[in-house]
Amino acid sequence: MRGRAHRFGLRPCGLLALGTFALISAAAPADARITSINITSVAPAYGGVSFGSVGAYQFVTGVANGAVDPTDPRNALIQDIDLAPLDAKGLVEYSTNFQILMPVDESKGNHIMLSEVVNRGNETSPGTFNIGTSASNPQGDGFLESQGLTLIFIGWQAG
Repeated sequence: MRGRAHRFGLRPCGLLALGTFALISAAAPADARITSINITSVAPAYGGVSFGSVGAYQFVTGVANGAVDPTDPRNALIQDIDLAPLDAKGLVEYSTNFQILMPVDESKGNHIMLSEVVNRGNETSPGTFNIGTSASNPQGDGFLESQGLTLIFIGWQAG
């Protein structure tokens, strides 16, 4: 992971965000494990717009892969888990897309993360907290970004 993260220009705080993301994912009530994280792109957010003293933001996009034990009673609520194919370890593998919106200069952020489980790929955090968001102005007034927050969008949905 260090080589791939370094290639995309992530610094220690970015790695901390990804590590925290993995820990949050693994800390679910049932025993779900993140087995790998693949960063697919790092790109400027909002055309490079600067947010006060925090500066510009970037999107880090990727896929987290994991596995759950279908025999664990805590996983019984997962619809049709007993019908899912098993890997060599007897686990059901899954993947989830994620996107992290974070300051380009991580030292200017406030080191607070806001995590959102997206509903059918729809992110609501910016529109809930930033005033005036629209298709042509997705950051709205940039309230969250001006505060230096890092936003994580993640979801698990059948594909």
